[in-house]
Amino acid sequence: MADELKIIREVIEAHHRLRERVGQVGQSVSDYGALFSLQSAQAGIATGGLEGLPERLSKMQEMMASLEKGIVGHFAWEEKVLPPLFGDLLMRALKFEHKVNLAEIARARSTIAAAGEKNLAQAELLSRKARLLEAVGNVCQYFEEHATREEIILNMMKRALEAEAEK
Repeated sequence: MADELKIIREVIEAHHRLRERVGQVGQSVSDYGALFSLQSAQAGIATGGLEGLPERLSKMQEMMASLEKGIVGHFAWEEKVLPPLFGDLLMRALKFEHKVNLAEIARARSTIAAAGEKNLAQAELLSRKARLLEAVGNVCQYFEEHATREEIILNMMKRALEAEAEK
């Protein structure tokens, strides 16, 4: 039970540390740090005109690559430490969510690349810009919802284990 509680606390603390790194750009950041840096870049795309778009798109691609790297590492760690706690069915559900989240990143990266294609008419560029903002927004929303669901489960387990330890 002590080991289980330790794992739960470590995963919850990892989420808290990841959230504290919000805004860190240009270094290897965690999944949440990259997410919120990505939201800053998203705001730059949304408010800017078409001038300077290639530079903003390049920065957004870098942030997506950093996000993907951080997320892959974080998910691998969770998939290593959580099976004894979550059991088979809940781990299958968690892995499914991980795949969905990574697929959203891939979709967003593809959308970012398409937004920067050369020789597009202004109307098509604006249309792609809108799709890009939607794709990036979806990535941010999916990951925040995933983390929230995961922490609800972990906190329920934590409370149960702490109550058992008090007996």
